[in-house]
Amino acid sequence: MSKKKCKNCGSWDDVNKDGMGIGLCNAADELFRCSEWDPAFEPIQINDDCKDTMMFCQDGSDYKASLYTRAEHYCSCWSVRGQEK
Repeated sequence: MSKKKCKNCGSWDDVNKDGMGIGLCNAADELFRCSEWDPAFEPIQINDDCKDTMMFCQDGSDYKASLYTRAEHYCSCWSVRGQEK
């Protein structure tokens, strides 16, 4: 059983605080903030300031995008609390 679950991750905030176990993953970034995108060509180009980001969220309006997970979700981008980037 892996201990690398969101509830133990330094990048995860339990937003509900009501025991539902739903939280915000701060390791994910907004794709529209981290990329240069032109529909005339692919692939999407990631900006240098996001070159180490492994997860991105995108919404339809390019206004705000967030990744919410359950506390028991496992992620390969898990980090120790206090040592997140």
